[in-house]
Amino acid sequence: MNGIGASVSAPDGGAWDRETQLGQLEQLNAMERQQDVNLWTANSIYVAASALILVALFTSPPTDMLPMKWMLPVVGFAITSAWLVTSTRAHQYENRWVWKARCLEKVIPIPTEYRVWNRPPSGIPAKYAEYALVYFFAFLWIGLSFVVSGLCVPTVLFVILVGLTAGLGKQLLEIFSKKDCECPPPSLTEQHP
Repeated sequence: MNGIGASVSAPDGGAWDRETQLGQLEQLNAMERQQDVNLWTANSIYVAASALILVALFTSPPTDMLPMKWMLPVVGFAITSAWLVTSTRAHQYENRWVWKARCLEKVIPIPTEYRVWNRPPSGIPAKYAEYALVYFFAFLWIGLSFVVSGLCVPTVLFVILVGLTAGLGKQLLEIFSKKDCECPPPSLTEQHP
């Protein structure tokens, strides 16, 4: 087990000492924080795009866009589908970096009370609200497509949503699982001075 000041050989033959470990921990923390910012920025953009399409749908005079009106919910649904996929991928990266940071905090070792990733904050995780909003918009677009075009388009959109959710099933389960991943045994061999 690596302790304070322990040095192990890195894959490139260099030293993987405490300073390198702390630098890597800092990088993992920064990557997670940036991913969080990216995720919420993207969420804001997806909500704004959906709002614009809703405005176009409800403010256009019936005769101006009649031939194209059925397409607006389809475009909104496409935006929501992209939102679902990109959010899922972003959370996968976020989880991976947090997991690696937790493992590194144990290897360094950092006392438990000072570990950044020792335990998640209390309360409901924001990802629940995020995915509720994504699925709200997905079902809103399906419902609005029924209103403007009948049964065929919303049926196709619903099938796409079910397929997309099933296709992302493993990733979604990984994101929402409460289990804490165990750190693998160190793959690098210890060097003794």
